[in-house]
Amino acid sequence: MLSSTKKNNFLSMATHELRTPVTVIKGYHRILLDDRLGKLLPEQRKVLMESEENCNRLIKIINSLLNLSRIETGKLELVYEENDFSDNAREVTQSLKVNLDRKELSIVLSLETGIPKFKYDREKVTQVLTNLLENSIKYTPQGGRIYLLAEPYFWERRNPFNPGVADNKRTGKSSLGLMSQAPFNAVRVEVSDTGIGVSPQHRQEIFEEFTQVAAGQSNKSGLGLGLAIAKRIIEAHGGKIWVESQVNVGSKFVFLLPFSPMDSSL
Repeated sequence: MLSSTKKNNFLSMATHELRTPVTVIKGYHRILLDDRLGKLLPEQRKVLMESEENCNRLIKIINSLLNLSRIETGKLELVYEENDFSDNAREVTQSLKVNLDRKELSIVLSLETGIPKFKYDREKVTQVLTNLLENSIKYTPQGGRIYLLAEPYFWERRNPFNPGVADNKRTGKSSLGLMSQAPFNAVRVEVSDTGIGVSPQHRQEIFEEFTQVAAGQSNKSGLGLGLAIAKRIIEAHGGKIWVESQVNVGSKFVFLLPFSPMDSSL
């Protein structure tokens, strides 16, 4: 049996070797679809577009495996730059419009005022938002609805984390009725849907690698890496992520992303 180190090394080498030829194939797709080698017939264009879509899917899987390998070997690097989170969220939802339209899903975007620009790795957090939204798209029946909410938030990180006991950003009162005058120090993000939900016994498992345990799922495509990678990226930023769900009602994925993850006073 391979050791964990050897498995990670093999995973890294294999994915790197796969990425190069797939990238070349994708390039040839673009050359043909841009009519640089002659005009395509409608049937030819349709076949090539389907092939390119599957090529993009394969590239996404390869990138997920590469990210997992970096995370497992402690080589995940975060590039902290000042970003506009609301703008980031809008871009992600717009990039998934084709996926949403394909299943006739609607999305409700609620970005509350008061979220300041703050430093985080935009590319990595974009991946988190994309993974969470794609997960909702995957498990929400046709015609359903997905919600994305982001709001400024006060998070008391000195206390043991409990998703059910958190300070309310609107009133300044915690769910225990205690007053808090502290300023906002994080953004709270919810991605919720009207999908099939996750049973209570599986709510921790879904954040593990290669796991797909949604209740009554009929779509088993993918490797089950999206949520695992999202969890590790958020935790690498000093944040927290969890899920609240009810079978046949829907799921709500919530994460807290601190404005100053390196501030030990929080």
